[in-house]
Amino acid sequence: MNALDKAALRALLLKERQNVPHRRVKENQIAQNLTTLLEASPPPVLGLYHPIYGEVDLSPFWQTWQGPMALPTIAGRHMMFRLWHPKDPLTRGPFGIPEPLNTAEAITPHTLLVPCLGVDAAGHRLGYGRGYYDRYLAAHPETHSIGVIFAVQIIPALPAESHDQRLGAVVTEGG
Repeated sequence: MNALDKAALRALLLKERQNVPHRRVKENQIAQNLTTLLEASPPPVLGLYHPIYGEVDLSPFWQTWQGPMALPTIAGRHMMFRLWHPKDPLTRGPFGIPEPLNTAEAITPHTLLVPCLGVDAAGHRLGYGRGYYDRYLAAHPETHSIGVIFAVQIIPALPAESHDQRLGAVVTEGG
């Protein structure tokens, strides 16, 4: 698949995600499914994301999760994580995404919840094409990655490139 095809697929999946019916009900179910999965073996630190462009809003999950959490911060082409609590102040990062203040402790999450535009059965993920999560996961192979996505965004197959990192698991409103 060439770059133009990927761009078209991204546009299609973004539109589908933004038009998910019964969004809040499905986000609450995803939050419950994540809680069930993670409570079985709670990670010492859980990496989250702040939703943009219609990504699954995990705020119902944030409000109830008892363990330490971290959010990403962006510096140039690199992503790192800083400890965060829902009551902590946030600042706008380079892409306008809320991030923890640079005074928050830098940390490596043991488990990372990853936003996705699309995912296939093999765990290949389609993101926005900048490679932040792929580079982070390649540099931290010990971090368990879980894609968070609406079921409508699961597609039969995605093209995989040498730098693409597979997800360890995927959670949707269906499980």
